[in-house]
Amino acid sequence: MPVRRNYKIFDFSFSLSSDTSQTIRLFDLVYKNFSQKDGLTPSFSFEVFSENGKRGVPHLKVKEKIYPFHGFSTQESQCFKLITDEIYRKIDSHVWIHGGGVAFQNKGIMVLGDSGTGKTSLILKLLSSGFKFLSDEVIPVEKKTGMMVPFFRSVGLRSEARDLFEKEFSLFQELEFTSLWGHKYFGNPSLLKSKKATQAVFPEYFFYLVNADSASRTELDVDLVIEEKGAGLLTSLEKVHGLRVLESTREGGHIYVMTKISKTASVIKKYLEACEEFKRHIIHTEKRRETGLKFSQVPRVRPLSFPDIGLLLLKQSKENVLEYNSPQERVESLGAYWLDFLKELNLEKMKGFEIQVGRMENTVESIQNLVR
Repeated sequence: MPVRRNYKIFDFSFSLSSDTSQTIRLFDLVYKNFSQKDGLTPSFSFEVFSENGKRGVPHLKVKEKIYPFHGFSTQESQCFKLITDEIYRKIDSHVWIHGGGVAFQNKGIMVLGDSGTGKTSLILKLLSSGFKFLSDEVIPVEKKTGMMVPFFRSVGLRSEARDLFEKEFSLFQELEFTSLWGHKYFGNPSLLKSKKATQAVFPEYFFYLVNADSASRTELDVDLVIEEKGAGLLTSLEKVHGLRVLESTREGGHIYVMTKISKTASVIKKYLEACEEFKRHIIHTEKRRETGLKFSQVPRVRPLSFPDIGLLLLKQSKENVLEYNSPQERVESLGAYWLDFLKELNLEKMKGFEIQVGRMENTVESIQNLVR
């Protein structure tokens, strides 16, 4: 029997039904503070189902679109990501940014960076140094005011980061889930108690985390799911010099592709051009994490200009996730008005810095010195 749960985030209510218990379990872990009683009438519904019963292939149905996940080892996590991205896109009152937020003396601080750069680890360490918790994984920013809003979604910490913590890990339950990027522990933000911020704050500081090893990497690892009708994309990718197709598997009318792409601008341009030609047949793309967590080096800090901040905010935004097939396509489509929109919210007043993450205590000290 399918299991159904109702949830409400701000003014958006939705139901999730699934015949795979793991998907519901993951939502219950992450959105426990937003779950509602059965009396709620949701305005939107998501359905995760299998073609052939419990042993069939998991699919996600969002209105008329159906997304299969039989090529991924972390199927429930893939479903979870698509659902949450669609939820954030539908809550029109806020801009949703992939990152975490803290507050210090009523100053809002955005902590962004690619997956695996230690955003959550840094936020937890900041909480032990007098900062207040706003959010983890996503930052909701009110479109009318530009204010960062507290969003107490459960905090997810990768298991390999556990050794960085002692007392902080007591905030986490011994509940582990295999996500896209490995095992994660989840902690309910209600356990943070006095460490939580209770009101919205204006974002005065912007920090973008960079892994020290990522700069030396010369290739990107990207996975794609293509409809069988779009097989021509695979042929086009195989012709791009500097792009390697590591593996391609056909199953259930879809093609699952693993690639390595040179970071050379000309190669990335050819890759994006090929995707543009076949975009109607691309179901999903995902960049895999480049490196593991590594905090042994000395942190390095450099200032960022407002245009740099704006581009990074756009790259990390959750706007129109299912309508665009690549970050570059989203940037080109939204870039014309994005900086003006940020100026209207007075976000050009933010002070921005890129941090090459190093020893955690030194990184926390660098941030403390910058925001005082």
